[in-house]
Amino acid sequence: MNQRYWKEQEEELKKILELKREVYCIGDCLTLGVGTNEKLSYPTQLQNILDERYEVINLGRTMLKMENLLEFSSLFEDKIKSNNGIVCVWAGTNDLYGEQPVQNVANWYIEFCSNLKENGLKIISMTILPRSNITPPHFEEYRLMFNEFVRENYLEFSDKIVDFGSSDLIGKYGQEFDSLWYDQSNNAHLNDLGYHYVARLVANAVYDIK
Repeated sequence: MNQRYWKEQEEELKKILELKREVYCIGDCLTLGVGTNEKLSYPTQLQNILDERYEVINLGRTMLKMENLLEFSSLFEDKIKSNNGIVCVWAGTNDLYGEQPVQNVANWYIEFCSNLKENGLKIISMTILPRSNITPPHFEEYRLMFNEFVRENYLEFSDKIVDFGSSDLIGKYGQEFDSLWYDQSNNAHLNDLGYHYVARLVANAVYDIK
């Protein structure tokens, strides 16, 4: 290989790095990475899986609610640097945990995602996981209703769906007691391997977006 070839390869790589596409992960403590150390949150593992064309930005917030996302949207908009980015929205759990009506949560989800989509961003919707830590009696019923809504309507307000709620490994009621995937200190958050599984599914959706 001659020197000119390597120079061309170097210039090509430089162009790729300059045009990195941002992947913004918005969500609650599951996005932040509670249950594992910071280096093994799903956004961090997602960055390790995706190639050099992507830059992953973790915008997870503990106890984040859809109810507040619209009110606090400016906090996220300030961090979204490009309208060519991809936004992964994984939220709704804390609203249902607080016994908000499913329709309210669905409406907030639609409005938040639609606002981002109107600005040219690509949206990945995500269904939510079971939990059994001091959980209100109707949580599981509401979770299934919310997930069904997202599953049936996601193309109206997003581009792709990652349907964690249908996963036989982490998404079915009772799976939260499986120490292979979940942090057993609370039966609500994932462990290192659980977040890796999430990152793998999200990576597939990211690569599918043009």
